[in-house]
Amino acid sequence: MLRVIELFSGIGGMHCALDLVDLNYEIIAAIDINPTANLVYASNFPDVPVMNRTIEGIPLNQWEKWHADIWLMSPPCQPFTRQGKQEDLNDRRTIGFVYLMKTILPQLQSKPKYILLENVSGFEYSQAHQLLLNTLESHNYNYQQYLLSPIQFGIPNSRLRYYLIAKQEEKLLDIHSSSIQTRISNFERLYEKIRQQFPSKEFSFEENSFHENDQITDKCSHSSEILIQSNQSMLINDFLISNENSDFELDEKQLKRGLHVCDVITCHAKRSFCFTKSYGKYFEGTGSLFRTLSNRIRYFTPKEIANLHCFPLNYHFPEQITIRQAYSLLGNSLNVFVINMNSRTLKRLSNVRLKARSELQSDEWQQNNLYYDRNILICNKDQLERIDARNITREDFIEKYERPAKPVIIQHLIDDWPAFDKWTVEKLGKKYRNQRFKVGEDDDGRSVKLKMKYFLDYALNNHDDSPLYLFESSFGEHPKKRRLLDDYDVPDYFSEDLFHLVGEHRRPPYRWWCIGPQRSGTGIHIDPLGTSAWNALISGHKRWCIFPPSTPRHLLKPTSADSPKSKDEGITWFKVIYPRTQLSTWPKEYACIEAIQHPGEVMFAPGGYWHVVLNLDLTIAVTQNFCSSVNFPAVWTRVIHSRPKMSKKFLESLKRRRPDLARLTEKIDTNADTGPRSDTSSSSSSSASDDSSSDSADESDNESKSTIDQQSLGQGDEPVAKKQRISSLQ
Repeated sequence: MLRVIELFSGIGGMHCALDLVDLNYEIIAAIDINPTANLVYASNFPDVPVMNRTIEGIPLNQWEKWHADIWLMSPPCQPFTRQGKQEDLNDRRTIGFVYLMKTILPQLQSKPKYILLENVSGFEYSQAHQLLLNTLESHNYNYQQYLLSPIQFGIPNSRLRYYLIAKQEEKLLDIHSSSIQTRISNFERLYEKIRQQFPSKEFSFEENSFHENDQITDKCSHSSEILIQSNQSMLINDFLISNENSDFELDEKQLKRGLHVCDVITCHAKRSFCFTKSYGKYFEGTGSLFRTLSNRIRYFTPKEIANLHCFPLNYHFPEQITIRQAYSLLGNSLNVFVINMNSRTLKRLSNVRLKARSELQSDEWQQNNLYYDRNILICNKDQLERIDARNITREDFIEKYERPAKPVIIQHLIDDWPAFDKWTVEKLGKKYRNQRFKVGEDDDGRSVKLKMKYFLDYALNNHDDSPLYLFESSFGEHPKKRRLLDDYDVPDYFSEDLFHLVGEHRRPPYRWWCIGPQRSGTGIHIDPLGTSAWNALISGHKRWCIFPPSTPRHLLKPTSADSPKSKDEGITWFKVIYPRTQLSTWPKEYACIEAIQHPGEVMFAPGGYWHVVLNLDLTIAVTQNFCSSVNFPAVWTRVIHSRPKMSKKFLESLKRRRPDLARLTEKIDTNADTGPRSDTSSSSSSSASDDSSSDSADESDNESKSTIDQQSLGQGDEPVAKKQRISSLQ
């Protein structure tokens, strides 16, 4: 495990950045003389020893005892800022830094392998900067220097800062034990990642010493160091807690006094001014103001500024910290994302969005501002019958609900599942942090995947109209993700699934593990091949609308005229079609059945029923489609027409294992009308049917690709054409 010391630690920006690098490390000390900053640090990182003392007050023998592999530091910037006196080494606030460079580092026997330093733009002209370079060179450190701003990474905030990462040359490693060499080898990835990111861009004072805020935007837009294209940049809207916030609005007196010198931006802006420690106290040059949808002017909240600085979503300020103190601490902090030098998070999200829904431009994901439409998440109807599994046997359930094809919500059926303890955001984020899960399909039908750590950040913080939806069907075949199977059992009511007779490799996709952000969902659809389905909800709430199988398709399906690019999205259905179902002119025989599914409840949806689902908050669920003895006649008819090759294997297995059903196939009229065929709900990432096809899809192409599919699964892709997807019950 790497041993790390965070010097001039502030509120822990360097600590947060290190968390993003996927290292096995331990911060053995965080040192700062600001008690307020230390209070915030300790509140967010309670396991780290926080020392409220000066750097120069720590003797050499303590540094030897620490035996640190990495030094992280953000020395006080006031001696070098343009607004300050620029006293450089004559400023007493540089004493700790000078002590490190002149006393500790030269005398230290166990020197750190890496040093990572951040400071303001302007530090590169200082005497302190020259002292830093001289010390590093005299003790055999290689180093790279950069002037970087978050805006270069697609983050809409100008915060130009100086960064240096230094690595001790290999010839000095003989002073380290072999175990330390092993530990520090992990940190090589960060160092090499930075060198690869900027292979020949050691900073040039002339080229990079530009004024921040608006000027940096123009300069960087032509720079070869830009990592995110303009159409992939994030919007201010992505970082807001809410659009409106009356507690932070400016009154008329403040507006008259300072509005003319302020930078005012909207939710669609792709930049904002640098936020300083004087934000909220002075107007000019301290940071941007925000214009709300109701045309009010307000300050950004401390949490929103922390978001723009890319602090973790769970980062917080203790209650005793005032708003003014929070602004001051953030003004002295750094951008977590930039110090990490890892653009993959933002790049991955931008790329995934582009692949999963290529029809949308980057600024169209939030064009309808549905994040602010809370009415769509309100449902005052809960009409579906609920039953208690403790009082109904499997036989009773089959006779009262499955055989008559009656939708129902079942309570206390899965109370003993380990999933309730193991499928929390925190535990999933830790256990499956770097595992890639499916969140959509590209235009060629290939799976679009995202690592769990990225998806959870997105799921908790996005403002998209119809967010990406994690909907994974192949987890049972993956060596690590298959551990999810240990966390639940198929409920006894649904234990019979005849498709298992054809084998896992031949049967169509049938189980999905899913995490749905608020507003994600599935468009209106019918499950494939006449199968019924169950959906077990572990956390969150789902809004369901269910319609009889006889309901005409044209009544239920949004058209391109309703929504040219999002007609298949679940939230579009609730905005466009649902209001029509509530009109007196809506046919009573096709009445909508509404329900809210709560945590711990299982939804049973018989084959043939139309249904559409919207996630009212972050949901975690598992769902399976099945063929039982009860729905076998309807399923067999669909299988004969849609999957003739599979039907032959199916029949052979039935003759061996279920001769009664094999004989029944001879009596089934396969030309009879069994109601509407299954319908793919969406080609988008938010669909529940990303692995699916309509019943009428030709299976020949599917079977001919069986070898390719197995190879591709090992590479993390699933090349199944979109037209061949099999809808699942959300």
